[in-house]
Amino acid sequence: MHRRTILRSAVAGTVLAATGQPFSEALAQRRRQQITAGLHGVCTHFRVNRGPWRRTKIPKIRQVIGCTRVRDGILFKKMRRNRPNGRTDFSEVQHVIDLLEAGHYVTLDFNGGHSRWGRGRRERPHRQQHYNIWADWVVEVLQYLRQRFPDLERRLAVEVFNEVPINPFVRPIYRHYVALLREVYDRVKDYDRNITVLGGAFVTWQQNYWSRQFVRYDGPRYCDEVVFHTYSRNKPGFYTTQNYIDLARRMSDRVGKPLAITEWRPGGRPPRPADIEAWAHRIRQSGVINSAHYYLAADDGVFPQFGLCTRQWRLKNQGRAWRRACDIS
Repeated sequence: MHRRTILRSAVAGTVLAATGQPFSEALAQRRRQQITAGLHGVCTHFRVNRGPWRRTKIPKIRQVIGCTRVRDGILFKKMRRNRPNGRTDFSEVQHVIDLLEAGHYVTLDFNGGHSRWGRGRRERPHRQQHYNIWADWVVEVLQYLRQRFPDLERRLAVEVFNEVPINPFVRPIYRHYVALLREVYDRVKDYDRNITVLGGAFVTWQQNYWSRQFVRYDGPRYCDEVVFHTYSRNKPGFYTTQNYIDLARRMSDRVGKPLAITEWRPGGRPPRPADIEAWAHRIRQSGVINSAHYYLAADDGVFPQFGLCTRQWRLKNQGRAWRRACDIS
């Protein structure tokens, strides 16, 4: 029997499509190991809680939690606020440099608009010149990081926006997001074709409409992986592991690309350790999800009680369950 298998290198972030290869247990075992490595991801809020204490907290991600992958983000507005004078504020990426120096593989979420777009209204870039400016910024950041890390393509992936259907930057006209994604994808691949680009980030309660719109405007063509977040609103009965895995398989068939979860968390506040283990096991066995970042690394003032660690970076029962699920000894 033949089956289509998608393999992903968890280190370099390169997607290799092998079509028509005969199925073997060795291939399946390798796939499970790669997905397990992809589970070693957490989300942080270093872009929100900036400060000199950050350098003391970043080592805790590996020392306490034990993960190798981190998802964080930067904002266009904050970095380009000095742009009229020809300067970009690269101090906003210092936390990214700290994470890379600590040896993490970083999924970097490029987010936010420009306050002058829309003349004081919601920041929606609806012109090609806006797409060009935003894509220039992405490449500029990559060039800046490459000065310190020549092997950047092995250390970092580019995520274009966050939760697109509810993001005022591009809502509600989805073709605007795809146009922006196309410009960023082309520019990044012209700069370095080996850098992974993630696109289409949306939350699952909107997946039916949004994924169809994403396919309608040819969005999967302009990203290496399609991103979604496992959150449900006003659907308590839907918040189950198997429902999300079934949804992911349907979505993978629809978009025709590998999937990545850049934010996942079981239901409940705080989530139960048993649920964390069950979710991680199902994600690993799904066969369509390449990587998953747990939300959140540590409790903070924005989202208390959700973290794997306390605010003092002591591992909680949730963190121990996550380590067991990811086979971290």
